[in-house]
Amino acid sequence: MAQVDHSNASVLSDKAEPQSQDSVDIYQVAFEPSDPSNPQNWSRPKRWYLTMASGLLVLNATFASSSPSGIAQPLAKDFKMSDIETVLMISLFVAGYCVGPLLWGPLSEQYGRRPIFIYTFIVYAIFQVAVAVSKNTTSILVFRFLGGVFAAAPLTNSGALISDIWDAKTRGKALAIFTVAPFAGPALGPTAAGFLGEHTTWRWVFWILAIFAGVCWLLIIFTIPETYAPVLLVEKARQKRKETNDDRFYAPMEKDVMTPLQRAEKVLARPFIIFVQEPMLIAITTYLSFVYGCLYLLFQAYPVVFTEGHHFSAGSSSLMFIPIPVGGTVAVILYVLIINPRYERLIEKYQPNPVPPEARLGITLIAGPLFALSFFWFAWSSFPSISFWAPMLSGGLMGFAICWIFLGLFNYIVDAYLAVAASAMASNTVIRSLFGFAFPLFATKIGNDSDPPRSSEVRCNLAPKVQICAIEEECRSLIPSFTVLHTSLLQTLNRGSMPPMMLNGVVTKAGFMQKTATVTVSRWVVHKLTGKRIERSKKYLVHDEKNQLRKDDSVVIRNCPPKSALKRFELRTVLKSPSRERELARSQMTSGVASTTTTSTIS
Repeated sequence: MAQVDHSNASVLSDKAEPQSQDSVDIYQVAFEPSDPSNPQNWSRPKRWYLTMASGLLVLNATFASSSPSGIAQPLAKDFKMSDIETVLMISLFVAGYCVGPLLWGPLSEQYGRRPIFIYTFIVYAIFQVAVAVSKNTTSILVFRFLGGVFAAAPLTNSGALISDIWDAKTRGKALAIFTVAPFAGPALGPTAAGFLGEHTTWRWVFWILAIFAGVCWLLIIFTIPETYAPVLLVEKARQKRKETNDDRFYAPMEKDVMTPLQRAEKVLARPFIIFVQEPMLIAITTYLSFVYGCLYLLFQAYPVVFTEGHHFSAGSSSLMFIPIPVGGTVAVILYVLIINPRYERLIEKYQPNPVPPEARLGITLIAGPLFALSFFWFAWSSFPSISFWAPMLSGGLMGFAICWIFLGLFNYIVDAYLAVAASAMASNTVIRSLFGFAFPLFATKIGNDSDPPRSSEVRCNLAPKVQICAIEEECRSLIPSFTVLHTSLLQTLNRGSMPPMMLNGVVTKAGFMQKTATVTVSRWVVHKLTGKRIERSKKYLVHDEKNQLRKDDSVVIRNCPPKSALKRFELRTVLKSPSRERELARSQMTSGVASTTTTSTIS
């Protein structure tokens, strides 16, 4: 709890160091390091339960999106649906994901995670009941779209909930569980629906979806508390005002006073403002959207390959989706056992500064080519003359690759845009859902090619190109001034000149034989969206003529005149040398001991 000095009724922030009263607002309520009301101080079992529960909410929503794929034939027969109307049962639900995140992500940052979960899930359950009792095609399509709008809440807010309760060290493991759900649900939906459709009517599929949504709603009501820190601080400030009878206590969020029009503009526009201002978010969203769209293409491709090609029943054909979540589970296990421990070591290395978000992107460079390879595998093993095991097992590699792609990029988004994670995830979900909506609509057209593997081959050929574009944008984001530096370097090599400048830095590597040292120059910048201070570092190659530099030396370097085409900086001043100071201290200690020994011998 916040500390209260009853003599002047003050509240001190948990992270504020002792300062003068002029520089500290003593009435602003904040968390203390051990404050039990801070979600990151809750017990680990409780936080892991909330992580699993948030993953279940996402699984619920994505499971419902693809379930009609398993009952498409009987439903189309009952209502005499055309092919495009059958596809729209899936596509319109995913289209609802394009609308929902625009509301639920920003609203959760204004009113908290819990109210949004409660209100959206009960409405979502009601629309599942509405589909189950529908009497015509129009009502089914309309209710499917509206159900998707309200089912979109966990797609944005579950990831934000995880960022609320975990620090960076453990967030990777938690998001690993969350990441399985967005594609495990679509893969499991047709499997369950296919067998239900064989033994019951198609309406029972939607009744079960409604029951599943209702159970999750009860789970939210009784077990999921509020986790958004600004909203919790508002409640804490109310309690302080009530306890002390002093209305001057306040939470930072209470000072953010807006008119209804301003609030509506912030709620609706904020995800897109963040999206258009961040090139890296655009690149990641584009790539994730393509991957997500390809996943939804499979709901049209698998029935063609296994039901029509291998003459499986609807239930047996839906079993072919199982390797996808199995591959995702293997990816999560490897991530937790291998990748996350490496990240924890990076946290220790970078302390007290945060690990750069780009450290999360390594696994996507591995998973991207595997994703393209899995579609080649599925494409050229989809002939009826080839055993069904071949295209079925390609789903394992597919699930593994998709999981690592989502894991790396979801973690990056949360780490890079922590203060506005829900809005960043909202914009990502909207664009991604547009691809999920559109891809199945042209799947039938592509699938009618005379060559059976043609549709998957088209996807394979596009996948590496999209990945290359994403990697290119990633590199540009990691080095924002790449173009300027590249032009400057070319001018330097051609003209032999470089604008003069002097920099303060620390020696990180000293090469005595090459008369060269590496100096790292760091600076602090303020992120334009989150307002957080971020450390940016750059390494320079310095000419060390006398081999005098040691690791950890604080130095001043200058780039004029250059010593060679490669070593463009020279040493100007050594400000501090810890290693030399230690050597001097040892020599003084040794001489002192020798002097004492000599004196005692003489005496």
